Amino acid sequence: MKIFFRLLLAHLLADYTLQTNYIANWKKKNFLGVLVHAGIFYILGMYLTWDELNNIWFDYPVSLSGWWCMLILFILHAIEDEYRAHNVRVGNAQDNILFYFWDQLIHIVFLFMFSPIKSFYFEPEIIILCIIILGTHFTSVVTLYIESLIYNTQVAYYNFATKYHYIILRLITMLLFFLPGKWYLVSLLMVPVFFVVYNKVRHITKIGLVFNFFVTYLLGYTILLVLGRV
Repeated sequence: MKIFFRLLLAHLLADYTLQTNYIANWKKKNFLGVLVHAGIFYILGMYLTWDELNNIWFDYPVSLSGWWCMLILFILHAIEDEYRAHNVRVGNAQDNILFYFWDQLIHIVFLFMFSPIKSFYFEPEIIILCIIILGTHFTSVVTLYIESLIYNTQVAYYNFATKYHYIILRLITMLLFFLPGKWYLVSLLMVPVFFVVYNKVRHITKIGLVFNFFVTYLLGYTILLVLGRV
């Protein structure tokens, strides 16, 4: 599972942390934007798995080294993203939460298919980096889709454009779970901070606020599990 989780980290970095609003809009308008985005994933994946590229990752019905698997994953990533973008751009498909999660599931399945699963060994630091990305940028995107279901899209996208207040709050809260012993309970002091920010700047609905609480503390507890502290 070592390679799978490294590739998952590359995917999360490319799809969230490093996917700016400019790249996201470029993908929707032009296939070149899709290729650039897939290229970012490819470069990150190559960097994170560099020491494993000469090994066989896929061995049935043909044997493929990491070099070939990364090239295939680059192509599959571009095809899947262009499929989604084309359906929204030309087919007028609704880019809703179901379409979004389906797209992410396909990407993860591809990563799993072309990763060698020799053992269930994983690197805690890689898992924790994945968790932090899930708790920051990923949660902002899911909040956007949830709010789009309940409120009008214009309200949801306005909140998304000012997402960094809550990204910072979620990040600080998750980092408090690294405190030694029971000091991670200090993270509970962030609850009133969330409410103060909510009352001062809004930029999120009550449904979004509740979802942010749930995800942040769930992922914080997951960090404790990964660190073997519970």
